[in-house]
Amino acid sequence: MISAILGIIILLGVIRTALRILVSGPSSLFFDFGVYYQAAEYVFNGKSLFAADYSNIPNTGSRWLYLPIYVVLFIPFTVFPFPVAATLWVAATALVLVVSVSHMTNRFFPFLTTLETVVLGVAVLLFPPILSALFLGQVTPLIAAALCLYAGSLATDHENDAVTGVIATLAAITKPIYLPIGAPLLRKPRRLVGAVIAGSLVLLVGVLVFDIDQHIAYLEVLQNGKGWGAEAYLPPGEWRVTTYMPWYYLYPHHLFANAAVILTTLLTTALTWTQRDRETDLYIFSLGLFAVPLATPSPGILDLSVAVPGVLVLTALESRQAGGQPIVPIAAATLIAAHPFVVEFFTGDITGELPIVGTIAEIFLPTLPALSPAVWGSLLLFALPLWRLLRGESRTDESQTRHVKSDSAT
Repeated sequence: MISAILGIIILLGVIRTALRILVSGPSSLFFDFGVYYQAAEYVFNGKSLFAADYSNIPNTGSRWLYLPIYVVLFIPFTVFPFPVAATLWVAATALVLVVSVSHMTNRFFPFLTTLETVVLGVAVLLFPPILSALFLGQVTPLIAAALCLYAGSLATDHENDAVTGVIATLAAITKPIYLPIGAPLLRKPRRLVGAVIAGSLVLLVGVLVFDIDQHIAYLEVLQNGKGWGAEAYLPPGEWRVTTYMPWYYLYPHHLFANAAVILTTLLTTALTWTQRDRETDLYIFSLGLFAVPLATPSPGILDLSVAVPGVLVLTALESRQAGGQPIVPIAAATLIAAHPFVVEFFTGDITGELPIVGTIAEIFLPTLPALSPAVWGSLLLFALPLWRLLRGESRTDESQTRHVKSDSAT
């Protein structure tokens, strides 16, 4: 079953990659990396990252949206021409992600062969949220890689609580919408201390390297964002394959749903405080992960990159759970993988040119927000750990294993 699902994800990813290149062309790639590249060049000219003009490279974004210190990541790439730099960046982020996934699978699925691990890595790169991020030259694959290491640190027999906190913090402060991933940090003071120290050091170094005005400008970005919440409502006819709107029908009151998801995550973390086993930690981790796409005020398909570590963790836990349902996270991943094709069916130019199919798509277009596979997939992935935790079913059967890594060769 799992092999078949991975095969489907790979096939869909290959088809989508071919369509993207054939229809849009190479010029549509690296939209976000264009901003990163220009920002790194502006550092040497003493320009403000948040007030600079990012129009020197065509078909790229127009704003820097991160802490100033993160521009350091992109400085080495400025020694290359933009096309070469963009290609190297995408290759580097893809490699880091695959290595992190491999490290994670060694923790959760030590019985996988080398070939199976390679196939899984390919499926991850072709998974829609990751594939979209690679097309854009986004930092999202690096965040997904950090989350894989975060999951692995929670699963180890000799967890370094401070390291766990550091990894979580580096991911969360890159994009504050990832803050719910910090839920497991609340369960151990040393994790939380590690997170606070890491965050403080990053901010301190950033202020020392850049001036305080740059950080004040960043706070204004957090306040105004890209028009936080505006993307929560887009008529179905204007949807793109990267559109993901879980609370479409609640607009303009969708922020209440965002708040409810965060409060549910915090309350569940508090209610399970006395359960100190590793499995509870990992279910809390999964709950926090899937709170991210459901709680962000400006959702998009890239936010579902959390499904990479999340699906792997839930599949491992459910496989070991008495009465577990590993089919649920696997099915949810399949729904997310199918999302771009469902959106393309309803809104794409190709469908519109087919007489009967185009008419059917036009008739049912208003139902697209309700039929959105990624929405149902993310709801399933949030509901599963919530259900396990509230029912006190996070502990695996004693007859199976004390911890997640126990399926090693025997």
